Amino acid sequence: VGPEIYRAISLDILEALAYLHDKGLVHRDVTPTNVIVTPEGRAKLIDFGVTGLLQATTVAGTPPFMAPEIPARKGATASSDLYGFAVTMIHSMLGRYPYAGDPTRRDDDREQLQYPTEDERKNWGHLGSAMLDLLYAAADADPANRPDSARELQSKLDELRLIEDIPETLGE
Repeated sequence: VGPEIYRAISLDILEALAYLHDKGLVHRDVTPTNVIVTPEGRAKLIDFGVTGLLQATTVAGTPPFMAPEIPARKGATASSDLYGFAVTMIHSMLGRYPYAGDPTRRDDDREQLQYPTEDERKNWGHLGSAMLDLLYAAADADPANRPDSARELQSKLDELRLIEDIPETLGE
């Protein structure tokens, strides 16, 4: 699956999150298992079992994809959903979490992002690398450093369609 497919999936998920956020709700469990892709290539966000109101302080969600502020009981926000979205997409693209350590061993450090290697960037090309940059910004442990909304991130990802037209050989 190429970066253009991941970009389309991302745009669909962000549209669903923007809709929820506009209604004053947060999904609270954006994970790879809660995204399905139809045969037509459209992504659907599913499993609204822990969806709640903004600022809900109950800890809910899947720990490896949970924003650091959730277990700290600082409240679920659009930003915490964007964190889960970003970790989901990075994990799907790179096959690993974006942060140091391993949540299954409980030694993960959300404060220490492990950015894509040169090989990973080369594998994903210009469009994929640009997407990863946006996703890593949304996976920042500090909510203040994340995009302001799903619509903002959606707009930035949508702008990347211009990169698709740049030949891969430029700058090499």
